[in-house]
Amino acid sequence: MYSFVPCLQFLQPAISHIFGLAILAWIYVGWAFIGYIITQKFGYYFFNPYQVGYQYVGGEVVDFTLGEETCESLMSHLPRRY
Repeated sequence: MYSFVPCLQFLQPAISHIFGLAILAWIYVGWAFIGYIITQKFGYYFFNPYQVGYQYVGGEVVDFTLGEETCESLMSHLPRRY
């Protein structure tokens, strides 16, 4: 009789998704810098302070985080086909 109840998706607060995805993006950026320490090569040119300038690397990290948030929000609203 109530077999449809487990398939309902309850909305999570948006701030928890935003905060969690931002933390994951920052962990990824940290992992990229650890990779630079080990290999002496940057995975992405925009993390390279010698190429883009030291004053812009912080902005690039923020842009990377906001871009990740934007892509996730766009992908979460696509129709699901099962």
